[in-house]
Amino acid sequence: MGGSPLSERTELADLRRDQIVAQAGRLFGERGTIDVSMDEIASAAGVARSTVYVYFSSRAELLAACIGDMERQMRSKVEEIDAASPISSLALLFEALIETTDQQPAFFRLVLAANGSTGGIGQVVTEQLTGIAGTVSSHIEQLLASGCERGLWQLDDLDRSARLIGQLIYGTLAVRSLGLAVGDVADEVAAMTDLVIHGLAGDSLAQSLQGPSRLHAR
Repeated sequence: MGGSPLSERTELADLRRDQIVAQAGRLFGERGTIDVSMDEIASAAGVARSTVYVYFSSRAELLAACIGDMERQMRSKVEEIDAASPISSLALLFEALIETTDQQPAFFRLVLAANGSTGGIGQVVTEQLTGIAGTVSSHIEQLLASGCERGLWQLDDLDRSARLIGQLIYGTLAVRSLGLAVGDVADEVAAMTDLVIHGLAGDSLAQSLQGPSRLHAR
């Protein structure tokens, strides 16, 4: 038995919105700017121009939705992490963030370029990136605290350690979005995790892992 007319209309509305956001993000990324006409976005999404304005009053609002969509993808991957140890969870976090960025590198480059710029667009981007960074930092702090409880490492300042790891993540994602990565996702994740573990716990723990294949062992 089919759904109610109301639920079907809601699903159709959600689908149209998702199509608009997906095509806008693609076009913004390909052009390296949000200076893309609403007519073109509507045509790419297969809807009328007036339909785009039903959901979004401006391109700035549409850009915010595109970033929000990227953030939701990231959050869904992170929330699925259910590893047995802080080390494994850290590796999976790196993997989730890299994979999300790799799905839309051109758009991610645009977002980074707009971050901190003057005007309404810059403010939108900065506010949303700040929120994403806060979410990631909070998750990292939880993993670091769990590692301290298990005796994997000792840290005097969890917040500072989380910020430093966040900077490593930011740099990695920026480099990958430019197409300058030197390895595939698995290699990148292993290298990042090994680097962080060396910094947190010294050589003794890192050597006990014996390479990337042992990242999920503890």
